[in-house]
Amino acid sequence: MSEKKSSDQDSVFDQDPAALQDPRAMFKLMRDHSPILDMEAMPGPMGGMMVSKHEDVLTVLRNPDIFSSRDDAVDIGQVRPLIPLQLDPPEQTKYRKLMAPLFAPAATDKIEGRTRSLVTELIDAVVAEGHCNFHKAVAEPLPCTVFLELLGLPLSRAREFIELKDGIIRPPVDSPEERLAMIKEAGQKIYAVLEEVVDARAADPRGDLISGFLASEVDGERLTREDVVDIGYLFFLAGLDTVTASLDCSLAFLAQHPAHRQEIVDDPSIIPEAIEELLRFESPVGGVARITAQDTELSG
Repeated sequence: MSEKKSSDQDSVFDQDPAALQDPRAMFKLMRDHSPILDMEAMPGPMGGMMVSKHEDVLTVLRNPDIFSSRDDAVDIGQVRPLIPLQLDPPEQTKYRKLMAPLFAPAATDKIEGRTRSLVTELIDAVVAEGHCNFHKAVAEPLPCTVFLELLGLPLSRAREFIELKDGIIRPPVDSPEERLAMIKEAGQKIYAVLEEVVDARAADPRGDLISGFLASEVDGERLTREDVVDIGYLFFLAGLDTVTASLDCSLAFLAQHPAHRQEIVDDPSIIPEAIEELLRFESPVGGVARITAQDTELSG
């Protein structure tokens, strides 16, 4: 999706719970009949254009000089561009190179044992009941615990952090004005948390990501305090929401399609392929925002 101007980020699907639950039919309808949809004509507060055809999406994503990721493309409470999400190449590329090793197999292998132990603990806690609220029992505490430990934020404040994240991503409000106000307020609180932890790690480094970023350099220059806070803000939102949402979506799909679930039960060797396909088919992130930096034409 590329936007012509900054606007409230409610989705066109927010008005239709059925479309939210399974938007693929709507996506197909758009591709077939209105592949570049003018959102100004749609109900709700969102403006700009929604791009849905594969070749058009590639054009948008591969031309950052025209379709920019800069921070006015989407308002998620930030006061500076979030690193690296709201930077365009070549600036973005420098930071991506810095962060790529954090998610490479060699790095994730180091936390596999701790993660498996945590999964076992969470499942053992509910197995006797034979059922649970999967979101509360597993999908939320699993990635949140792993993320907070990695970043270096206190586990004792997990519930507070989750509520702050929800204030940005899904604020419980009724109007665009209330939404923007809550996003701003939550964003300020997230910055305060991160600034406190960054200052503490600067004085007393540990083995967490924030300490690592404070010691890192890009193009021979040490990351600034603001750089580390801006990286942490993006990690805060992604680490506390995206994996949880992916787990929820995947398990909901298996619950609603018992034949596919049974395939996995009968042949666990297909789990890696099933995970890849569930991540693709049940992605909780339906689009990305861009803002046009200059007048342009796309597919007429």
